Amino acid sequence: MAKTVLVRYGAISEVARFVNTSGAALGRGAEVVVHSHRGLETGLLLEDAPVEINGSSATASDEADVARIVRPLTDDDRRAGQSHRSECEVQFADWQARIRDWKLQLELIDLEWTLDRSKLILYVLNERGPECTRLALQAAAAGLGIVEGVLIPALVGFGVPHSQAILAVLAYRLVNFWIPIPIGGACYASLQWRRPSEVRPAKATGIDPVPDV
Repeated sequence: MAKTVLVRYGAISEVARFVNTSGAALGRGAEVVVHSHRGLETGLLLEDAPVEINGSSATASDEADVARIVRPLTDDDRRAGQSHRSECEVQFADWQARIRDWKLQLELIDLEWTLDRSKLILYVLNERGPECTRLALQAAAAGLGIVEGVLIPALVGFGVPHSQAILAVLAYRLVNFWIPIPIGGACYASLQWRRPSEVRPAKATGIDPVPDV
């Protein structure tokens, strides 16, 4: 099994272990590009990553799933990161307004694009279960692309293996968001079925009008 090294990454910093597949000996404090569970991100090495630990025991077929150091940070990477950061600063107020308009009980604290701009990450406070699911659904419905909250990264940050964190979040959201939908639909259908199928109009009394005097 390949040795891993600690890397700090993300706008709201997380620390995780990565395999050094960059092909270079890297020292503590080196800026790097990592492939995390969210995609390509910039990071900072917290310990030496000597060249002899380069590579991974993972095969080519599952390499995409390995948390790994891709390369040392280049000037192009740095410029792309700064451009994304500036874009997020501009978009921050718009996302705050959307969260208010959608009446979500979430407090947005930061935004971050992955380095390849394939995913927008929203960092929020407060309860992060159904409300984050609603946020993702609202954003998708509005055509705003893929949005990821921080529930899975939070679990990973506390030491939960990534695969288990994904399963836990999917199960949590299934129970808290999706299962109530068919149950609610069944309850509504039951109430509709019990209602009278027809409301009959009252019959006329047949009383002649009182003639004018």
